[in-house]
Amino acid sequence: MARLADEQAALRRVATLVAQAVPSETLFRAVCDEVEGLLGADTSAVLRFEVDGTVTAMGTHATLEPPPTLRSELDPRFVVAEVRRTGRAARFDTDDAAAPGMPDTVRAERVRSGLASPIVVEGALWGVIAIASRDRPLPAGTERRLVDFTELVASAIANAHASQRLTAMADEQAALRRVATLIARERPEAEVLAVVAEEVTRLFGGDATRISRYEPDGSATSVATAGSAMREPVVTVPIAVDGHPWGAVSTGSLEPRDLAADLGSRLAEFAELLATAISNLQARDALAASRARIAAAADEERRRVVRDLHDGAQQRLVNTLLTLKLARQALDTARDDVRGLLDEALGQAEGALGELRELAQGIMPAVLTHGGLRAGIEALASRTPVPVAIDVSVDRLPAAIEATAYFVVAEALTNMAKHASAGNGEVVARKEEDTLHVEVRDDGVGGANPAGNGLVGLADRLAVLDGRLKLDSPLGAGTRLTATIPLGAGRRSGGR
Repeated sequence: MARLADEQAALRRVATLVAQAVPSETLFRAVCDEVEGLLGADTSAVLRFEVDGTVTAMGTHATLEPPPTLRSELDPRFVVAEVRRTGRAARFDTDDAAAPGMPDTVRAERVRSGLASPIVVEGALWGVIAIASRDRPLPAGTERRLVDFTELVASAIANAHASQRLTAMADEQAALRRVATLIARERPEAEVLAVVAEEVTRLFGGDATRISRYEPDGSATSVATAGSAMREPVVTVPIAVDGHPWGAVSTGSLEPRDLAADLGSRLAEFAELLATAISNLQARDALAASRARIAAAADEERRRVVRDLHDGAQQRLVNTLLTLKLARQALDTARDDVRGLLDEALGQAEGALGELRELAQGIMPAVLTHGGLRAGIEALASRTPVPVAIDVSVDRLPAAIEATAYFVVAEALTNMAKHASAGNGEVVARKEEDTLHVEVRDDGVGGANPAGNGLVGLADRLAVLDGRLKLDSPLGAGTRLTATIPLGAGRRSGGR
């Protein structure tokens, strides 16, 4: 009964330390002290198994100062290695520790009797509590009594892991907020990626981190690094942006044991958020480029209008004015050529009016303004040398949407006539829920270039209305150009 009382008291003392969440080295020392006193051992240790097959002494009897945290090779013939192999408790006994064939540990430490009990944390073998006696065999039943201590140690380690995970999650969230703040402030991509590399190195305990971007030729370019020079990455996780491979984030350490066991999964989650950041950065850059192209196109259109006015209608009006002045002079002098001068002025004025009408139609065709999208598309198809079937099942729409859809069709039909070598074409426009779908297809040679100035300009124009442009043009199989425009965009843009 006294032994049982002592054992329960020892377990309560260890349990109290577990509940107090004392540092692991303090707990492991206390466990070693208690088991040595209770179980008649001369030495004891809490040992952790490492991924490379070695073992680390996490705690020993308090008489050893300072407590060692030593990493060493496993003696393959001793009980600790047997627990590593089987996952079950193992015992060793001998009458002669110096006899030939004894394990090296037994010979070096003069072990008469040894016992190792597995520490299982969250279903995985973490390590052992090992005890040994030099002068006498360990008592029968020691294994059962040691199990209670290993379970307490396992609980303490699991609690510590949970606390570490919570801390790590908090750190990761803080890191992600810092990165998000940089993105929100529209910092350059290079600065954002550099901060990400630093955060990954700090969060995951590595010595170095590298972020690489895949290039079109199949190579990879290092776009951000942190820490020391990386020899070989320990973990590499791909980064996919908008469903396409973008690059990878790699982290490494000179000491693999310093890295978290769940590094791969944690880094993968971080890589997903990094992909979102890169996507946002790319979208921001694409928007800036689109705005620049739209501004440049608007400037060029203004220059064209000014040039056309100056070279056409303005010159005719100037000539009209001069001719009318000559006619007035002829009237004053009763000359015979007054009628001819007036006819010439009338012709100049009519020509100027016609050029102004053509110029206005180039900006916004009258047939579209007065008749809507159906009438505009019919007018375009009538001027296209390729037969074009029309299926337009929409009524009047906001002016901005009608104009954008019209110019999509105009560009597609122009490309069809110039480049497609098509025998037939078709234009379909329909409304589905709150979206306008416009599709232009032909049976031509295909191979249309999505990076052409005309299509890029259309994509920019659609983007103003939150619309999207899709090109499907395989070689030899015709071309299909599809535009989708949210109908609410026209109201936001000031349409009817």
